[in-house]
Order: sequence, then C-alpha cells, then structure tokens
Amino acid sequence: MKISSIFRWGSVIRRLIGFLKDKEVSKLKKLLLILPIIYVVSPIDLVSDFIPIFGWLDDAVVLTVVWNFFLQELKEYELKDNTAVNQNDDNNRTDDYTLSKDDYQIN
Repeated sequence: MKISSIFRWGSVIRRLIGFLKDKEVSKLKKLLLILPIIYVVSPIDLVSDFIPIFGWLDDAVVLTVVWNFFLQELKEYELKDNTAVNQNDDNNRTDDYTLSKDDYQIN
C-alpha cells in the first residue's frame, strides 16, 4: 500500500469524523450513513449471508450505494465548509485604503 493512499484514507476519516460531529449536518444524513453500515455488519439481511453469492451481493449493493452517497455528501459538506471559511476571511479582511489629499489635509 502506498503512503499517499494511507494519507488519503486518513484525510477521509478526519473529514468523516468532522461531518458526524458537525451540529449543522442533519441527523437524517448522519443516520443514512450509519444505518447501512450496521445493516452490512448485522446478521439480519434481506438475503441471508448463508446463501452463497446472493447473500453477499445485497451487502455489496448497499455498501456501493452508501459509499456513493457518502462521497457526494462529503463533497457538498466540504464545499459548504470552505465557502463559510472564505466568507469569514472576507469579513475579517480590511481592504486597502489609499489616502487622498483631503484625508490628511489640516485646516
């Protein structure tokens, strides 16, 4: 496994933790991420895991759908988070001001 791949997974995990801890993210989105993981780990499935191939196939489909949902939500979350950070930077920044002759003239 390459080092860059390890760092990428670490980054995804950090963003996931931030996503789950963020109080602005709806509980429904958090639940939609956690429930399918519980479904895959749980022995109770639509198709029993004791049936070869089909039992594992439903887990694979659920994981694929959840993974795509998660990646989309994480992208939207990062865009929203980056936009908020940029807006805060814009609010805290003072624009350069050039003095005119009238600003420093004493009467």
